[in-house]
Amino acid sequence: MFNDLISQHTKLNKEVVSPVVDEQPTKKRGTAKSLSERQEAWLEKANEVHDSKYLYIISQYEHYKSSMVIVCPHHGEFIQNADYHVRGHGCPKCNAKSGKRNARLTTAEFVKRSKKLYGDRFDYSKTTYTNTRTKLEIRCRKHDHTFSLRPDSHFSGNGGCIHCAKEKASDKSARWWDK
Repeated sequence: MFNDLISQHTKLNKEVVSPVVDEQPTKKRGTAKSLSERQEAWLEKANEVHDSKYLYIISQYEHYKSSMVIVCPHHGEFIQNADYHVRGHGCPKCNAKSGKRNARLTTAEFVKRSKKLYGDRFDYSKTTYTNTRTKLEIRCRKHDHTFSLRPDSHFSGNGGCIHCAKEKASDKSARWWDK
């Protein structure tokens, strides 16, 4: 079924992207300018969040509010908002089959996804995951700063450490003045 869907989309001249991402260095979040760079950045993030489970018809991506046709290996196509998808939402049939409205993560799964996005930048030892809307305690290792943040905000790529955000803003300002 999965291979039939791929060949079906290929016949329609839509670009189907496999879930395997090249191991090339990517630009930092917020620096992608062209449509193809934004598509590539979104694809990489989607594959990180969903462990390369889905196929994407990337030619439909224009911005984070785009409705995307996503192909689940078990249930076929479904349509989902691009931003909603990279925040951890996946195939609705897989979620329904598991008996959950939104498949909930365990604390270990949350930590695994977070480390995939941020490496060892944050300490999650005081974190207990409940759901995407219940704040967690996360510690920035660089600044030894503990903060509370919702998991969906943490997955959005912002991290959450105010000191890191100030440094990033300061770096951007310095680069602007150097031009």
